[in-house]
Amino acid sequence: MTTIEEPQRSGADFPVPLFRYGFRPFFLGAGVQAVAALMLWIHAWHDGGLPPRFDVLWHGHELVFGFATAALAGFLLTAVPNWTAAGPVRGVPLMVLFAIWLGARVLAFLPVEHHAAFAVVDLAFLPALALAVVPGILTHASRRNGVLVASVVILTALDMLW
Repeated sequence: MTTIEEPQRSGADFPVPLFRYGFRPFFLGAGVQAVAALMLWIHAWHDGGLPPRFDVLWHGHELVFGFATAALAGFLLTAVPNWTAAGPVRGVPLMVLFAIWLGARVLAFLPVEHHAAFAVVDLAFLPALALAVVPGILTHASRRNGVLVASVVILTALDMLW
């Protein structure tokens, strides 16, 4: 008696369309985060209904390390596989990467005593992004794309300093 095995799913037919291509969750996340952070910051300044830590420094951090890194991730996860002919990050690895980014945005709203959790998750995102794109760059000897890796390293150092 033979059994018929179900074929393996490729990343292109991953059951959740949002996680089939790297630009989808990150460009969507960048847009939603930009609007939400701006509305919260305006509310904090006009009504004072949010904790004092949601000040200009928080707004600046979220602009650079929330919005901009999400847009950068969407770009890198789409462009690097095209430039290097490496396979794209999709499916569960993409979900994990997006969960790290989103987790940091959510953890920012926990009470101050949990701020270390925010810092750990926030600082984990850019190195995780680098781990997702660097193998394709190194494998395909795309030295000119090494500037992107250096940019991610510099952004990570700046996030640590922030």
